Amino acid sequence: VLGAKTLPVAVSPSLAKRGSTVSVTVSGLAPGERVRVLWRGVVRHRGFAGTDGAYRTRFTVGTTLGYGSVTAYGEFSTRKGSHAVKVVR
Repeated sequence: VLGAKTLPVAVSPSLAKRGSTVSVTVSGLAPGERVRVLWRGVVRHRGFAGTDGAYRTRFTVGTTLGYGSVTAYGEFSTRKGSHAVKVVR
């Protein structure tokens, strides 16, 4: 059983133009662990960590300006992390 853990979430860029794509890396996962990545509370991607314990994905931020959160959940809700992104014109 996997214990509670704060997962490191890296997002590039952290300051994104509206409609642009960001790259997300979630690390600190167990190899093969299930992961969900949410943007502003909506699931954008689901998958499994690689053998290196990381999950990588990309998505478009949309057109809503201001701060939003990329949140990642591992196998259990106690395994999570987040990173703020600011969407600008």
